[in-house]
This record gives sequence, C-alpha cells and structure tokens, in this order.
Amino acid sequence: MPARTSFPELLAPAGSVESYFAAVSAGADAVYLGLQRFNARERAENFTLADLCRILPHARTHGIRVYLAMNTVLTEADLPEAISILHRVAPLSPDALIVQDLGLMRVLRDFFPGMKFHVSTQAGCASAFAADVFAALGADRVILERHLDLSEVRRIVSASRVGIEIFVHGAMCYSYSGKCFFSSFLGGKSGNRGACVQPCRRLYGHQGGEEAVFSTCDLSLIDLLPELVPLGFAAFKIEGRMRSAEYVGGVVSAYRRALDRIREGRKAEAVAEGRELLQLVIGREKTPGLTGGAAPREVVAGGATGNVGELVGPVREVREGWAHVAAEATVTQGDRLRVQFQSDGSGKGFSALSMRADAGDLYVRIPFDVSPGDLLFRVGGGGRSEITRSARREWEALPPGGVRFRVVVGDGVVSIEASYGKVHREFSFRVSGAAAHGEGRIPPDAGDRLRAAYRSDLPPGEIHVEGRGATVSWQDVVALFLKAARKFDKDFYLSGKDLRLTILPTLRVRGSRRETLPTVFFVGCRAEQLERLPHVPEIIPVVEFTRSLARDPSPGNRGFRERAYFRLPPPMRESDAAFFRRTVKEAVGKGHRRWVVSDVGHFRLFAGFEPGKHVTLVSDHYLYAFNTGSLSALSRLGASRMILPVEANLAALRAVGKYLHDLGVAMAYGAVPLMISRLVPSSGVRGEVVSPREERFLVDADDRGSTVRAAVPFSASGSLHEIRAAGIRDFFADVRDVPDGEIGKVLEALFSDRAIPGTSPFNLFRGNF
Repeated sequence: MPARTSFPELLAPAGSVESYFAAVSAGADAVYLGLQRFNARERAENFTLADLCRILPHARTHGIRVYLAMNTVLTEADLPEAISILHRVAPLSPDALIVQDLGLMRVLRDFFPGMKFHVSTQAGCASAFAADVFAALGADRVILERHLDLSEVRRIVSASRVGIEIFVHGAMCYSYSGKCFFSSFLGGKSGNRGACVQPCRRLYGHQGGEEAVFSTCDLSLIDLLPELVPLGFAAFKIEGRMRSAEYVGGVVSAYRRALDRIREGRKAEAVAEGRELLQLVIGREKTPGLTGGAAPREVVAGGATGNVGELVGPVREVREGWAHVAAEATVTQGDRLRVQFQSDGSGKGFSALSMRADAGDLYVRIPFDVSPGDLLFRVGGGGRSEITRSARREWEALPPGGVRFRVVVGDGVVSIEASYGKVHREFSFRVSGAAAHGEGRIPPDAGDRLRAAYRSDLPPGEIHVEGRGATVSWQDVVALFLKAARKFDKDFYLSGKDLRLTILPTLRVRGSRRETLPTVFFVGCRAEQLERLPHVPEIIPVVEFTRSLARDPSPGNRGFRERAYFRLPPPMRESDAAFFRRTVKEAVGKGHRRWVVSDVGHFRLFAGFEPGKHVTLVSDHYLYAFNTGSLSALSRLGASRMILPVEANLAALRAVGKYLHDLGVAMAYGAVPLMISRLVPSSGVRGEVVSPREERFLVDADDRGSTVRAAVPFSASGSLHEIRAAGIRDFFADVRDVPDGEIGKVLEALFSDRAIPGTSPFNLFRGNF
C-alpha cells in the first residue's frame, strides 16, 4: 500500500548553523543538512561530525527531524570513506539519510537496516515505476524530479508504496535533476559530485544578443498548497542550503503560516498570508513551475542576469576600492551585496560596511576587484548580523555532543561509562594503595581537564566526574580515563574496519562477458543511420527507441537483427510510462529482446520477462555506475552489462575496472548532452550560444523540451589502450550527431585508437573530478 501521512511535513534547508536555527524558529518540522563530504552542496558551509552530535539532541528536544544528505555519486575510491562515515553516523540515529548513489542504497539496505534513507531528487525519479524500483531497493521516501506537471505528480503519489516528497520553493536547475554535465564539462566541477559552479546562470551570446538563456526562475508553489496538501505527500521541501539564514527563516515562516491556515480550514487566507510573507524575502523572480501550470518557456527567466537578489545597478567607475553605482534600489549599511562580473557572469558577495548614498548614486567600498559594467545586487538585509549573533549564542549554549563519559571515582575503584549514540561500554579499574593527602581530591574542573586530554577521531562530548569517597589520586584517574577512552576508540575503529572489510567484498557484479571478440563497439545511432554502419562483428548498433519505432520497431535493427539494441531515452516521465510499458512489451513479443535502459523505472517495463533469458538489458551511462556497489545494484536489477559514466576520469575507470569481469563499457565518443530538459529558453534561442570565454554550445529544442550540447564532441580515442589496461575492453560511441559521410571515419579512428581532431577528452585526464 502507498505510504501516506495525515499532513505533509515542512522540510527546510540548513546549510549553516544560522540557517538551522532560523528554520527551527520559523516552524520547520524537519531540516536537511550535509557533512563536509559527499553532499550535493559542498560549497555550502555545511557541518562537521561534532556539529551533528550537537544538533541532533537539540532537534529531538524541539521535535525536529534531521535528515543527513549524502546525495552525490561515489567513485570506487570513495566507498571506504563513505562506509566509514556511515559507521560514525549510524550510532547517532539521524532520522534518515538522503542518497543518490545506487551503491550507497545497497550498502544501507544490506548493512545498516536500522537507517532509513530517502532517494534524492538527483536520482531523477519521474515516474511511479521508478519510485517502485527505489522502494524495492529499500527507500523509505523518494524526492521527485522538479519538472513534472500536476497530473504526473498526482499519479505518482497515488500509486507509490513509498512516501513522496516534492519541492515547493527555491532554485531549480534548467536540466532534469542528475542529468547535467555542464559544470563538469567546463572544469571537472561535477554537479553530481556536489561541486556545481552553476554555468547555467551565466550570460551567453546568441543571434538576438546576450542573456542568461538557461537561468530559471525560482519555484514557488504557495498558491497551489491547498490543492497539494490533500494528495498525501510525505513532505513539502524548500530548497536553499546555499541561501542565507534570513532567506531560510523568511520562506519557512511563509509556508508554515500557509500550512497552518490550511490545517485550520482557512485556505484562502493561507495563500494570501503566505504570499504576503514571501514578498519580504529577497530572491529571484518566481514561477509555479510545470507543476503549477507554467509553460516550459515561462519557467526560464532569461534576461540580463541569472543572479539572486534585487538589482542595485551597474558599476560606473572604480577608484581606490570605491565603486560608484547608479543605484536603482535602496541599500543600507550592513546589507549583503553581490557583484556579477560581466566578464563571465560569475558572482561574489560581500557586506556593505563602508558606503554613502547621494541623490541616486551609491558609493560603496568593495573588498575585491570590480570593473565598470559589473552589476551589483542586494541579496540580504542588515539583519543578517543579528541572526548570526543570535544563532551563535544558541549554539554556544548547547552542550558538546560526541563521545560522552561518566567517571565515578570511589574507594580504590574507578568506573567509567563511555557512550557514543547507541554504542555503550563500561570499564572498571581497581587501584591499590591510598592516595597521599590531597591527591584524592577531584578538581572542580575535572571534566574540562579530561576533555582537554582526550584525543580521538570521534568528537568529545560531555564528561561528568563524580567522587564517592575517592581515595584514588587524580593522576591515576587521568591515566585510567585515557586508558578506557583509548580502548573505546580502538574498539570503535576496529569495528568500522571490520565493517568495511565485510561490505566491500560483497559488492560484486554477477555474470561474465559473452562477446567473443577482443573488443566491440556499441554504436549509438538513429534508425536511418544503420545503413552507414559497417556490417562487422565488432559493431553492435544501439538505436534510439523513438515514438515512431515504438509503433513499428522493424526499421530499428534492419541488417543487424540478432545484434542490435534499442535504447530507451531518459528520463521516463509518468505521462510516458504507460505508453512505453505497452510498446516495449509489444516489441519484445516481436523478437526485439536487447535493450539499453537509462532510467531505473525502465527496469519495470520488463516485468514478466526474465533478464538473461527473455531479454538482455544494458544500463546506460545516466545510471551512474561509478563503483562496485552501484554496479552490483544494477546487476541485481537485471543489467547484464553497464555503460560507465561519460564524466568519469581515467583514475575512476581504473579503480572500478578490475572488478568488472569485462562487463563494463566505457564511453569513447559522442556529442556530450550537457543538459537535457523539459524546459526551453525563454527567448526561443536555438542553435549556437557563446559564453564570455568563447566557449560554444548548441541548443536543440522541440515540443518535448531541449538539449544543450558542447560544440565539440567528446572523444577518448588515442587513449583507449589505457582504458583497456584498466580492465575495460568494450566501448560506446554515439554517432547520432555525426554527418553520414563522417561516420566511417570516426569509427575507423576508434578502431585504430587514433586521436580525432576537434574533440575534447572531457574529464578523462582531469585530477579534480
């Protein structure tokens, strides 16, 4: 049965200590936050393990649930560290983890059964079929893709057997979630690894001028809340771990007010009061998104900037650190400002500490270099400093979390209790001989002294020392405390090491490579390109399964009947699921049994067909098989082979290749789809767009959405021998965008492992991925 809640939870972002307290004060039911590693907002302030140990008791006292985001994809080299983090977090019992990586889902289900997990929007759940797969993988909740319409959302909620969470407010990506390589392509800063530098917010030149052609408005579903609440969502989520505490507090207050009014049966007042509070919050232009009925073009803001905030004006001149700005908005001392550089569209923030205003002109000291023409925005009010001071006072009043000790000193006995969350140990030591006069006295600051002496990878918590007729010297107490603490730490460390050694060998891929040739190339193509492919055993066509082929699949494997695959395009939206279920079943019935799946929901299309017997399934690079955990999860779902991620570097391929039994397929060539989207640029931009750095990209759009590609294709040719040496023998080449007359030349270069001019190696040789 579908998971249902009586009333949706209001879930708020906490990218900093200040934002956490702002969310709690404003009425959030739950918060989500990340540690320093493996979360999709690694540029936020985030939290340490010691911070988490302090926050969790405070949250429980106030009835607030805490969800920990570990929602990036993981490489093979990341797995041991990720398991170590889980080992340290599990005893603290956060209410759930938010995850994207399929391998991490498998680890949680099989080895941390007491820890609930929610599937991140980065995993791209856009259908009830996908939600059902995630439920089978152990998920307690799934966070939906943001670019779904209301009818799709309704159907998913009504059909799902897991809790469904939806974003109701905040920034949106132009691309489908988890399907963006834009930042990764430009400099190895992968959004799927938490390092996105938001190139979609920058300015791009096109035939009509220059604008932020991919910059979306901020989502706001405040008007739709009365309609959404009765549907049975588990949670309404607010985006904003990169936003200020002032922003978080304002948005949470607005949605709290609206939801409370709806609960009281006052729906009209709910929307009006919520909207009134939102008007006080500085942000981008708002849109109800596709869920709220906006057209795809209306969701994209476009215009002269993709920045957050209220435009103050352009910089006219700069003298000795003072910028003269033609001010179109009021700025007061202490306001948070942000400069958008005209050179590349990027931005940098500062506080207006030194300034003066004169008849519409603003003079402000900026602590970094700016140039005439740069734009200045107001992104926060002067109340930010007071919010910070208030949060710091609350924070400092919280007792330290972490490993807690209770030390009882008695007559010749020292008893020590150590606890870290749910992990508890007791130690008892007998001490012979009485302490000299005065030595048995316990100092008044005994706990602080022991805490200062404690050294561990685990954060220290409170230490309570009690004396009950103590006859043991203080020096002995300190020595025995450190002995017990080291034993506790060592045992905890060894249990974590044993856990890693237990888990990692189980993450193995099933099956073996069936191809008999030394190397084969899976070649992505359109049906009409099949006649351009060489009819040799080394070529295995992969034809895009279009709607026309769904009606008549026979042209999709003409000349390659026993070897050709159909590729199902990502993502599978709820509105398309029934169509694909019917047409795929019909195609399999007609003998088309080889398929490449690019969405977890696609596996459900083959229900009733046994993988390996009735159908052969290969997972696409969009399913992010970066590590043996995710590869083994895909293997369990029915994939016999796995196309590895296009944004992987050589080190990541080497780390995982040795465990693949030749089942991995590496990307070798293709026009990289930097973004695939249901949206289209607001100004109707098509064709080439150019960044201020002269980087060129191509925009294709139709009634299904748009694709943004790099002007130069990706190619690993010339380095395929290095990938083979890593244990990956076979490759995927996408020639769909190659002119017919050039297909043979591209394939010849790939077979010869010869570098192809005018291509990019993407991340292959980058060390910062």
